[in-house]
Amino acid sequence: MKHFVRTLLGCALAAVVSGCLTSHGLLQTAHTEPPRELRFNAGAAGVINENASAAGRDFTTNTTSEPSLRLGLTEHVDAGVAPWLVTGAILDAKLNLLDNSDRAALAPRMAAGYAFGDRSAFGLEVGVIGSYRLEDGLEPYAGLHFANHWFEARNHVAPSTLKANQQLAEVRGYGDGLVKAAFGLDFHVSHGLHLLLEYAHWFPANNDPGDGYRFVANDIVALSASYHLSGR
Repeated sequence: MKHFVRTLLGCALAAVVSGCLTSHGLLQTAHTEPPRELRFNAGAAGVINENASAAGRDFTTNTTSEPSLRLGLTEHVDAGVAPWLVTGAILDAKLNLLDNSDRAALAPRMAAGYAFGDRSAFGLEVGVIGSYRLEDGLEPYAGLHFANHWFEARNHVAPSTLKANQQLAEVRGYGDGLVKAAFGLDFHVSHGLHLLLEYAHWFPANNDPGDGYRFVANDIVALSASYHLSGR
């Protein structure tokens, strides 16, 4: 078991060092970190969609790193930070509506992210996480969120390439949205160490035709090693 855990940790840390940094996984339960206590996640996520399939990529070649940090702010609130869209960062916070010592937890969550450069974009995400601690150190969790994105890059099609009866779509301003459903398991492996295994599906929602970007459905499998600096 110890060798298995070390192997998983090594894979997660290698992904953080060598992979594309972003945030595809939810990778958290509804329970919050205790005040002033820190948790570090190092993981990886495999993403598959119709664009990847058309390009001949699969989970093994379409993988991103999933590093993150979480800090407990109060008895019921924690906040986290993670890379987002390669060149940016996303901040999130959640509020556990129940007593944090209870087995059950229910937490509304909100996040905001910004990416710079060619991937310049702003994003907002709102949703809820529910989880339940079982007696054997296992905590199943599920999350449902709506995430909206406003891309600053516009259509790059040169007007000279358009036919006489064609024109570029105008930016509507409502952005591009996703409904994100995630289901995961948090395993308490040893003193301070947790492993999280997660599956998520992203459903395309609204699409602004003028920003030159369109989401497709995504299937995501994520694995993360989580270490609580407090030793929980």
